[in-house]
Amino acid sequence: MTYSEVQAIVQLSVGLNVGIFALKELSIPYLTRQRNDFASLRAYLGEAKELIVQIPTIETREEKLQHWNILFRKVMRIWPQSTSIRRGLDHFIFFMSVAAGIAAVLGLWMLYDTSQYYSQQIPNHFLPTVSLCYAPLLIGAAINIYARFMGYRLMREQKSIQQELSKLI
Repeated sequence: MTYSEVQAIVQLSVGLNVGIFALKELSIPYLTRQRNDFASLRAYLGEAKELIVQIPTIETREEKLQHWNILFRKVMRIWPQSTSIRRGLDHFIFFMSVAAGIAAVLGLWMLYDTSQYYSQQIPNHFLPTVSLCYAPLLIGAAINIYARFMGYRLMREQKSIQQELSKLI
C-alpha cells in the first residue's frame, strides 16, 4: 500500500479531529440549560412552600406539606446527579480537547508524509497510527451522546416534579 492510497483517510482524520472541538460546544449549552431549569425548579419549590404555609385549614396544609416534602427530597436527589454529570463532562471535554489536538497534529504530520512520499510504500506502523487518530472522535461522540442522554433524563424528571408541584398548588 502506498502513501497516495491512504492520503484521503488521513485527510478525513485531520478534518474530523479539528471538528471535534465543536463537539464540546454541543454538550455544554444542553447541560447548562438543564442546570438553569433546575435552579428555576428550586425557586418554584420555595414559592410553593410559601403558598402552602398560608393555607388556613390545618389538615389540608399538613397534607400538602407532606407532599411538598416528598417533592423536595426528589429535587435534592437530582442535584448531586446533575453536579456529577456536569463535573464529569468538564473533565471529559478537557481531555477530549487535548487528545483531539494531539491527534490533529499527528494527522497533519502524517498528511505531510503522504504528500512527501506519495508513491512510496507505507511503513507497517502507519495504518495503526492512522487508526489512533480516529479514537478521540469515536470516544468523544460516545460520551457526548451519553451526556445528552443523562441530561435529558434529568430534565424529564425535573419536568415531572414541576408538574406534580403545579397540581399541588
